[in-house]
Amino acid sequence: GFTLNLGSIASGVANAFLRESVKTDRVLVFDDLERTSMKTQTLLGIFNTYIEHHKCRVVVLAHDGKIADDLKETKEKVFGQTIEIIPQPSKAYDSFTSLLKEQDAANTAKELKDDIINIFHQSSTSSLRILKYALEDLSRLFKILSTEHKANKDAIKDICFLFLALNFEIRSGKLKQNDLMNRYDTIYKFKIQTMKPDE
Repeated sequence: GFTLNLGSIASGVANAFLRESVKTDRVLVFDDLERTSMKTQTLLGIFNTYIEHHKCRVVVLAHDGKIADDLKETKEKVFGQTIEIIPQPSKAYDSFTSLLKEQDAANTAKELKDDIINIFHQSSTSSLRILKYALEDLSRLFKILSTEHKANKDAIKDICFLFLALNFEIRSGKLKQNDLMNRYDTIYKFKIQTMKPDE
């Protein structure tokens, strides 16, 4: 098979692509449907051409919460089956930590698995890609820590939790550079707010 990423495809390219001969012994995979700027009717026409006219097996991958409302309403007319994929962070975590090259980071990540998975869930980030990249960043952090730092288990635990919590927020776009500036003022404002009565 082959993969066609819809994130950058232009409608003219799509038309040229559709005119090519199609081998029906392959599964066509359309990825990142939610990122395309193509009109819904064009997309449905492409899928319909392959499914109905060429009798191809077609798989369309999309973040259902991000695709256009008009596509959500008409998808049942084009697609025979919709399957929801739910990430399994715990299983993915084991795979990601086994690939870490920095052994101290890998061992620490394995020891703190339950806590780190909990922080990942609290961040409301469901992207396993973000979890993978954050663990790789943690491995890079461990490369610059001294043996003395790594020997302090409590400090390592604290820095891992803080580092990963910030990493999840930044990578998911919830925490921006401006949010990290003027920390003294932010802390001062927070302290004033916490001293106010409940009302």
